[in-house]
Amino acid sequence: MNYVNQIIGWGALLIALAGVGFQHEWLCALAVVFGIVAMFFKDIRGMGITSISIGVIGWLMTTLYSSSQVFELFQ
Repeated sequence: MNYVNQIIGWGALLIALAGVGFQHEWLCALAVVFGIVAMFFKDIRGMGITSISIGVIGWLMTTLYSSSQVFELFQ
């Protein structure tokens, strides 16, 4: 079971980094969900909370950036 916890934690962290790297909203939201799932299991090395924070910051960055482009169209 220890390996399953590590796989979930690393998966959440990699999804969060991919979401920020590709600037993709849904990957960042998925990272938050996987981070919460990792927190329900025994979170080893704090990967769940790290992926939640990276996912939230990445999601805010991508949504605010895409909304600023929408506002530029109407000016």
